[in-house]
Amino acid sequence: MIFADAAVPLIGGHRGASALAPENTFAAFDLALAYGAELMEFDVHLTQDAQLAVHHDFTTERTAGQNLPLGHSTLEELRQLEVGSWFGPRYAGQKIPTLSEVLDRYADSVYLNVEIKAGEFLYPGIAEKVAEAILSKQLQRRAIVSCFDWDTIAWLRKIAPSIRTGLLAHDRPDDTIMHGYMMGATAVHLDSCLITAERVHQAHNIGMAVLAWTVNERLEMERVVELGVDAVLSDYPQRLCALVRERRVAELVC
Repeated sequence: MIFADAAVPLIGGHRGASALAPENTFAAFDLALAYGAELMEFDVHLTQDAQLAVHHDFTTERTAGQNLPLGHSTLEELRQLEVGSWFGPRYAGQKIPTLSEVLDRYADSVYLNVEIKAGEFLYPGIAEKVAEAILSKQLQRRAIVSCFDWDTIAWLRKIAPSIRTGLLAHDRPDDTIMHGYMMGATAVHLDSCLITAERVHQAHNIGMAVLAWTVNERLEMERVVELGVDAVLSDYPQRLCALVRERRVAELVC
């Protein structure tokens, strides 16, 4: 399992309750928590002034209506934007949080899945900054860091081996499992369509956990939970919570 003291599967909010509130904001995170999320997933970028900003896209065009690249903007510039009203007027005024703020606000309530954003380019030094934030708050037992760039995870394993890590993948699941094992990662974070009973069994046999993303329909939730995954991420954590808690109650009765 991803966290030794956690229930399985963990109920995860993907960018918070992102189907119901503007993603990667306190509004979405608070709502996910209210709906029973046990794991909060969110994305981090490194700003021009070396701050860790929580946002999904590499620019703010979709969420703020102004096209500021995260990596070429200062935190102060990003803080001038509001990233809630695109979702609905009731969310006007939401700001881009920092990683430190999210850790401080939620680490006592949920486990945390910090995704380091990796696209056409990598942010130099971001792994070190993320590790520093987690270690300085002694959150190694509460956080897992994931990334689509496997070299970033390998480097994080080298510089901060006490931090849990997960390899993200939307293809090549068998390679992902073996690479994760060889570098000592905690988990593989797979697109749910890649998850099979054989792959869950293979990962568990070599001591790795399996996280499924992003699962929004009940039938797919039921499928991956039955396969024995260790955590599930959903834009609708309330749906996932209802299903998982029904299962936990049934297991207790049995």
